Amino acid sequence: MNWWGLVKKSLSFYWRTNLGVLLAVAVSTAVLTGALVVGDSVRYSLMMMVRARLGSTQLALVSQNRFFTSVLADELSAQLNVTVAPVLRLRGLIATSDDTRVANKIEVLGVDERFFRVGSAQGAEPFWSDWSGGIALNEPLAERLGVAAGDEVKLRIEKPGMMPREVPLTPDSDLSVLFRPTVKAIAGIPQFGRFGLQADQIAPLNVFVPLRWLQENMGHQGHANMLLAAASETEELTVERANAAIKKRWQLADAGLNIRTLSRQKVYEVRSSRVFMDQSQSETVPDGAIGILTYFVNELRVGDRATPYSTVAAMTPAANGSSLIPADMRDDEILINQWLADDVGARVGDS
Repeated sequence: MNWWGLVKKSLSFYWRTNLGVLLAVAVSTAVLTGALVVGDSVRYSLMMMVRARLGSTQLALVSQNRFFTSVLADELSAQLNVTVAPVLRLRGLIATSDDTRVANKIEVLGVDERFFRVGSAQGAEPFWSDWSGGIALNEPLAERLGVAAGDEVKLRIEKPGMMPREVPLTPDSDLSVLFRPTVKAIAGIPQFGRFGLQADQIAPLNVFVPLRWLQENMGHQGHANMLLAAASETEELTVERANAAIKKRWQLADAGLNIRTLSRQKVYEVRSSRVFMDQSQSETVPDGAIGILTYFVNELRVGDRATPYSTVAAMTPAANGSSLIPADMRDDEILINQWLADDVGARVGDS
């Protein structure tokens, strides 16, 4: 018996075993091929989702509840030679005109043409060119509300404040502002309607409004809290380059700080637009500066006489006499002005 005859005899004798092996190989091949196809499909879907969310965005600067000047976008764009778009991003709520449908926790994005240059597909219609006081909704939000272009909606935008929400000086009426705009357009994926920086599969609910309109109505003229830097084919955009450009172009106004001269006291005062100055900011002032922390108190009382709604200022003692606080003042002692002393009848030594 030759070699081929032996092979034929073996195949015919062990045909059940060979058939099982053949079927197992076929099933394994089908599973592996399917996994590769599904993997490529998932990879492609994720890639398309990233493009829909980010467009050509390479880097983003997000300051959350802090604000910098929107002019910073122009300066960084000139420094990096790429498109940099300023965005004012706020939280809000939107409802149909009859309140039958409501969408909470939406993103209200104040943008201009630079935003769409960063993300819109080439040839997409620039609906931002003529809003005429209206707004644009992205497709997921329009579908949830069941509205179309031309419909009126109720848009309530959370008003950003420099003071914490728990401070008694912040009335509830100042927490949000209500508008009744008309929907001018529905932004799809080509118009960058799916923009979002969150890494999740839930479609973002975006409302697009003109940047200047949102700045003016929210009391933040010339401010933004997000910058988007687009990728460039001619310029390599890295985090190191961006940080260096920010460090070079960053101004006091971008940190919410300003300096004014107190001619009577012959000193300079560094003030923050927020209630408190960050520790990192206060540490950058020259040596010898006096730190001051001012806060609101409900009442100052001596015996049965009280003065409501006052302020208390804590100051750093200075040995050279430049501070109101004596260097030997104890922690359980305070200084009050003459008006308060007369109002509550306080004298030195009272508690």
